[in-house]
Amino acid sequence: MNANEQLATAFEDVIAKFNNSPGMRRFRDGNITKAHYAALLREVYFYARENPQLQAGATLYFQGQQREMVKDFLRHATSEIGHDQLALNDMEALGFDTTGIKEGRPLPSTMALTAFPYYQITGKNAVGYLGYLYFLEFMPVRSGAEYIAGLTKLQVPFEATTFLQDHSVIDVGHTKAMTKYADTITTCQRDIDDVIYAMRVTGELYSTFVERTFQSVDAEGMAGEQYGVDQPESSSLAPQRASKTPTAAPQESVTADVDEVLAEEAVVAA
Repeated sequence: MNANEQLATAFEDVIAKFNNSPGMRRFRDGNITKAHYAALLREVYFYARENPQLQAGATLYFQGQQREMVKDFLRHATSEIGHDQLALNDMEALGFDTTGIKEGRPLPSTMALTAFPYYQITGKNAVGYLGYLYFLEFMPVRSGAEYIAGLTKLQVPFEATTFLQDHSVIDVGHTKAMTKYADTITTCQRDIDDVIYAMRVTGELYSTFVERTFQSVDAEGMAGEQYGVDQPESSSLAPQRASKTPTAAPQESVTADVDEVLAEEAVVAA
């Protein structure tokens, strides 16, 4: 089997185990409260915030034919920007206050989910990162409608499901990109094996991420609040951090430049 066939086969096993995990059975069956869903959105914010930079960082390790995917990989990464805000928007639409979340700390299980791809990229084989990405892209496309149906049982308003909606639809295009990545970025069987391993690890970590979030609500009311403030992300340190990097370009201009480039490419492609 080629790379894509091996990844597709592995994913069938991973998604089956994931959807049968205790936390996901609760989610799918509607056996949670709106507070559980709000807590899950809080934790989603923390890992979604890191994903664009993680994906962009992986390209530092691309060599040879893998460099052909740098442009697509970076475009994909920029398309993930703002998805963290979708999670917070959904929390607010659900009626929950999001004040202070950006300066808060995630649950340990969320930190583990976020730390794994960083370690895979920087400490192991960066190609294995595709396994993390593969799971996150294919999971909502495969099961997103089922998850939204579970939320409907809770009478969650449709406008509070934009994160899931977006990933159930937009990620269809990203899954197509994954076939190109697998063909070009994996160069040997070891690469493929590392991608499959990372996919399995991500499925396990995401299962734990969901279950621990729900357990935290069961025990304490709202996930993560007991872990306090993450000082590096605190707005009170923003002036100090800015003074250390006086030549850094404003974020607004960088975003505008990216949008302009993508718009020009869309015109050329048309």
